Amino acid sequence: MQGVTNPMDEGEALETQRFKENLIKFHAEDGNTSFRIPQIGGKELDVYKLYTSVTSRGGYEKVTVNKDWKNIVHEFDLPPSCTSASFTLKHHYVKYLLHYERKHFSGFDCPPISSVRSLAAPISEFAPKSHGLSHSDYLAYGNYVASVNVASKNAVTKRVKVEQTTVESKRLVLAFESHLSAEINWALNTLSIFSCNVGNPFLFENNTFLLDSISNYLEYCALNVPYLHFSSTKLGLAVGGEKDKKLGGGQGAALVAGRSSARLKKAEQMPAKSEGEEELQDLDLYSLDKKCVVTNKTSDIEVLLRNNMITPFDLLRAKRKRGVNGLYETVSELQLLEYIKQILLIIRNLSYIKANEHYIMKCSKLVEILLALFSSYTDAEVTTYSLECICNISKHVILSDYKTTEEFLKTLMECLSSANQSTQETAIETFRRLSLSSGNEEYLEKMPPEFLKHLVNLMVSPNPEVREAALEILCPISDRKIVTKLKIAKEPHCIKRLVGLLCSSPETEVEMKIAKLAALTLANLSLAPAVKDQLMIYEPEIMMVASSDKMVTDIVCNMLAELDMYQLTKPHSQT
Repeated sequence: MQGVTNPMDEGEALETQRFKENLIKFHAEDGNTSFRIPQIGGKELDVYKLYTSVTSRGGYEKVTVNKDWKNIVHEFDLPPSCTSASFTLKHHYVKYLLHYERKHFSGFDCPPISSVRSLAAPISEFAPKSHGLSHSDYLAYGNYVASVNVASKNAVTKRVKVEQTTVESKRLVLAFESHLSAEINWALNTLSIFSCNVGNPFLFENNTFLLDSISNYLEYCALNVPYLHFSSTKLGLAVGGEKDKKLGGGQGAALVAGRSSARLKKAEQMPAKSEGEEELQDLDLYSLDKKCVVTNKTSDIEVLLRNNMITPFDLLRAKRKRGVNGLYETVSELQLLEYIKQILLIIRNLSYIKANEHYIMKCSKLVEILLALFSSYTDAEVTTYSLECICNISKHVILSDYKTTEEFLKTLMECLSSANQSTQETAIETFRRLSLSSGNEEYLEKMPPEFLKHLVNLMVSPNPEVREAALEILCPISDRKIVTKLKIAKEPHCIKRLVGLLCSSPETEVEMKIAKLAALTLANLSLAPAVKDQLMIYEPEIMMVASSDKMVTDIVCNMLAELDMYQLTKPHSQT
């Protein structure tokens, strides 16, 4: 029918055009004002589709290591004349999109790839020029980082090995515990480099206590940014006394408790003193340079300070030794927000490594913080990065274990209707992975009607992977209570679209899986007597599928047999 356009196609076209404009602007800021979108197969390359295909698989390094470039070629409608399509796509990606990926996807800014010739050439081919750089950026490559002089086009100054040492591992933990800006910046920059290193992946298994330290600091940052509406009460974590709160809880409180246990025993053995001399006992325990009587009254302390009986330094030493947190550096909320985004990017990158998934899940505090930050839905970047982190570990998540489950599912459902196609696809993939864990079906079954409406709409998505994910969620839900089956069947166009997907002529492996999932979903729904009446309308189409598609023949034949039995018994029941 002419003149009618698909709203989803319009949204995808708008997103593609917006990405092109951002890419051209990005290259112009790097000095490449003559940048033009490359061509392949006689037509303009869909750079947005290429970028999303690569980043959805973990980025350039992951695709190259897993040799997925041939699979990416299949997503493009290229003519047979393009015999070296995978090489051409890879070349265009390295030349025009890799720098953009490093900055916006990996969160790790680096100079354009063109300034260091080509990734195909080993780093050893570049002769070192100079080692006295005032400013240099780094490009992860294998087990090494190429230090690139931005002022020179082809000058790689040296190679820096990025394998971590035991000393660095311990310093990373101490850096997050210190809350010092210089140490935090060093830790985040170091972890950013490690998180992009595919040749020698960074494993939490070899970095004990690092996740705990990152979680504590991430919570500290979130609590001090009111804009995020973050609260410790949402986490369902044990919150200690005032001293534990100031120290960030967890390891800090335990460390102070261990250090002060001996002093407390000694203090209990000493005779009690008068109310005015209550603090003298504590100060004597710490061997201050000037022992003095410090009272609980502020006015008395001011008198002691004025008479030079004690110094402010003495009071500060006493507070620190008694476990009260020292004065942290003053950091702006904007800087803390940037720290949060960088930490989320690092966790996102490291969660792509399968060996790290188990250790991230073991750190329940970190998972709770990710869920809470995503549920706040206040900052677009924080929400996106949190969602990507959650998506990578969602197949291990048991929703009943967390306190913010309802808010999380509500926000995740809102993302299904997002105008950003990438966010929408990540949300549906998260739902799909959540449905794989036993016990989560109950939560998905109790979702509001809008959730089923979104799933039915996603059945006609132009992206086959989205259609597959929607059916993988709907199929297990349809196999539960009769009430749930009726809710699904009552959704407008649901049965019609399921039959349409079943009757489509599958060619690729994904399309075959979609047809089988549609058949299983229809078979589950047909167990409800009220649904059988709706299926009777499509009996001829279903019969044709049963006779032509061997993959779903058994499922469809059993469903048709039940429909025949229903037709035979229906008149008797009415009489």
